[in-house]
Amino acid sequence: MPAGKGQAERIALRRREALRLRAMGQKYAEIGEALGVSEATAWRDCTGELKRTRDETGEAAEEVRVLELERLDIATKGVMPKVLEGDERATDVMLRIQARRAKLLGLDSPDRQQVEVTGIDPRELLAARLGRDSG
Repeated sequence: MPAGKGQAERIALRRREALRLRAMGQKYAEIGEALGVSEATAWRDCTGELKRTRDETGEAAEEVRVLELERLDIATKGVMPKVLEGDERATDVMLRIQARRAKLLGLDSPDRQQVEVTGIDPRELLAARLGRDSG
């Protein structure tokens, strides 16, 4: 395998790991330290990985949604043991997590309603303005 290809693969792996760590709420300095790169490189890795994802999907909003859903998954894992123990505060937190997830996924979209619009026939309006019957 050519050296350039191996380096590109290592960078791609590092970018994915940087984005995973960012999803877990780590700061760029912490990510850089964990991956043995500078804070600026950690930032470039995260933004580069997000851009790559956006370029593949064509949807900028989707990358943010995925990142936020990953964070909600982490929060859910952290609070769920206490929810199962019956902790009321943890249950409240879990409900807020679920509400945020539902909003991100569009699960709580308003019900569609059928609206019927009735109005005056334009011919009747014209006739009324001219002082005539519309017949």
